[in-house]
Amino acid sequence: LAEALGITVEELAAARAQAFQKSLADAVAAGQLTQEQADQILAMQALKSYIDRQALLAEALSMTADELQAALDEGQTLWDLMSAREISPSTLQTNMRAAYEAAIARAVADGVITQAQADDILSAETSFGPGPFGGQGGHGGRGRHHGHGGMPGFWSAPSDTDTSSGAADLDA
Repeated sequence: LAEALGITVEELAAARAQAFQKSLADAVAAGQLTQEQADQILAMQALKSYIDRQALLAEALSMTADELQAALDEGQTLWDLMSAREISPSTLQTNMRAAYEAAIARAVADGVITQAQADDILSAETSFGPGPFGGQGGHGGRGRHHGHGGMPGFWSAPSDTDTSSGAADLDA
């Protein structure tokens, strides 16, 4: 698109960000949003670069993102990785929450969001659910390759294992 418009990708990204901010300002002016809601939306937008779900999962599994990707490329499943590390689904969820909170803390330290915004984000129950991968009915919901939470197949047990385990193929 940038090429078709005769501008750089950076200029296009800046124009999109400016248009997004203007649309939020217009919504505030029209009474469709409060300024606090607009600020929270902007904080979540800024936070996106800090919330890499695969990197959070790698951290929760005590791996690097590259090691996780290599394992997935080799055909290992999330269940395989958890089993090899003796990590239960509840421990993984706890580890994921800790990694998510650490990512938000990095965003605060880097000045991307304020501590107050971080506190709001961490305490809010969004449509994504609590923490990085939500709970029942989180982002993704039931449907194509998504279990109950936002991560593909995360809460669906592999067919050849005990269904009470709660984990499944990441790359389903």
